[in-house]
Amino acid sequence: MAKSRFDFIRRHPLCPECGYDLVATIDAGRSICPECGRQFEPHEVKRAVLPEDWTVVRGLRRSAAALTLRFLICLVGWVAVVSAILAGSTWIATRVGSRWTLLIMLLAMGLIFIAAGVVGRISARNMDQIAGTTSILISAFITLFTWAAIILGTLIVGMLVPMRPPITGSIILIGCSMALVVIIKTHHFEDY
Repeated sequence: MAKSRFDFIRRHPLCPECGYDLVATIDAGRSICPECGRQFEPHEVKRAVLPEDWTVVRGLRRSAAALTLRFLICLVGWVAVVSAILAGSTWIATRVGSRWTLLIMLLAMGLIFIAAGVVGRISARNMDQIAGTTSILISAFITLFTWAAIILGTLIVGMLVPMRPPITGSIILIGCSMALVVIIKTHHFEDY
């Protein structure tokens, strides 16, 4: 019987006599406890959750903690990178003149595109292993946390580096779109 990478309910079968873990015994098709020698029927076996087993609560706790930490990392990183890109491109544009402004802004948007890919990658990497499950719900949470970091970060940058609304909107659109693509690729199509 092929098992998935993530078993949602891991209840360990225990010997009704001595409490020995019978996972390997049952998987091998045997019905005698290797510890005490008692023969057992499947309905007699007790089931227990061991401390290291996956549970919904543990999965949600670990996911929330990991997503919160990744949100903060992405937010700080996004603010730093976008601020540097916009400040640098503004400084360069004032030095080289207006005829290069479009090229400089395209280069800045390209760098923002790359930064969004990195943010998406940081957000999605190994989340299914941390959560203990592969789920579209995990992808949705990753996406929402990442988008929140990008949107909030861009608004913070807008307060630090004066930007016109179309530039703010473009940064948010490019950042969220690229991050979504990377999240989907990382979370659903990569083998860890």
